[in-house]
Amino acid sequence: MDARRKLFVFVASILLLLCLVFVMIVKKQRSNISGSNTEFPQASTVESFPIPSVQNKRYQVKEFSIIMGAKKFSNKQIGDHKQLYAGYVNKRNEIDTALQTADRTTGNNISYSQFRGLKLAETFTRNAAILHELYFENIGMGTTMGKATEEIIIKHFGSVAAFKEDLMATALSARGWVLTSYNLDDKRVQNYLLDAHNEKVPVLTIPLLVVDTYEHAYMIDFGINRKEYLAVLWDNINWDVVEKRVKEWIYRS
Repeated sequence: MDARRKLFVFVASILLLLCLVFVMIVKKQRSNISGSNTEFPQASTVESFPIPSVQNKRYQVKEFSIIMGAKKFSNKQIGDHKQLYAGYVNKRNEIDTALQTADRTTGNNISYSQFRGLKLAETFTRNAAILHELYFENIGMGTTMGKATEEIIIKHFGSVAAFKEDLMATALSARGWVLTSYNLDDKRVQNYLLDAHNEKVPVLTIPLLVVDTYEHAYMIDFGINRKEYLAVLWDNINWDVVEKRVKEWIYRS
């Protein structure tokens, strides 16, 4: 009888020990699950990154320090041109504000509507401001054409002389702008003619060099002699800026 009792106590002890081990395993698994929840929190507890509000976006007039060589534009020519650019930026803000409350129920493409007028003016002032900024950036003290720029010009035009001939011919034919642009679709570099800020604008292109051919860009200094204006402009292209654009858009695309 004593032997049976001892056996019973031994078996009970083993079972109790197994129960304790089981409880410890369960607690450890729950602890691991809890820890994983703190490492990967639920979506409701993830830190949010606020998206900047665009409702009250204000575009700023940028400052440009344009220092030219011996043959240059006058301070009067540059100063009046900058004032025109500032006007486009201000109108861009005005139109952007008006569009936020414009009546969208009366728009039509047959006759006048406020919404249609604002949408047309939106692209006109937007492009005008940006194109002037790109133009002011790439003129100034004439620098030596960079290696990357020269390489892509020779590749797509055959020679720098051929590129210049094509650029000048396009500039003499344009009423508004000339854009030497990189095409994202076929990977070509071409000179494009724009008759207005928002006309003939090629899609999927990145401007590398921008030339303003509107009369206001040269009339004070050159009258109606656009060829002389373009000759002085060529001698004052900031090729360092063009080189930066070439490396950023062509060699990284």
